[in-house]
Amino acid sequence: MHKICGLQFSYLFSGVLKTYRLTFEAAVSMHALFRQEHAKSRWAISSRALREFVEHFAPKTEQLDMYSEDGRASFTSYTEKIMSGNGKF
Repeated sequence: MHKICGLQFSYLFSGVLKTYRLTFEAAVSMHALFRQEHAKSRWAISSRALREFVEHFAPKTEQLDMYSEDGRASFTSYTEKIMSGNGKF
C-alpha cells in the first residue's frame, strides 16, 4: 500500500506571496535484474580516471549516465538531458 504525501510551502517575494502545494507518492525503488553470465560486454576504468570524469560535473549531480558507443565512453548528467530536451520527466 502506497501513501500519498503532500508538501506545502509559501514564500514572500517582492510583496507577492507564492504558495506551492506538491503531492507525491512514496514508492519502492525498482532495479533491473540480469544474469551476469549472459552479459558479454565489460569495461573497466581506474578509480582516479573515473573521479576526474565525474568531477567535471557539478558535485551535486544526482544521476550520471555512463555508456559506451563506437569505442567511446559517454558521460551525461541528468541536468544536461533536461536542458537539451532529451530527458524524460
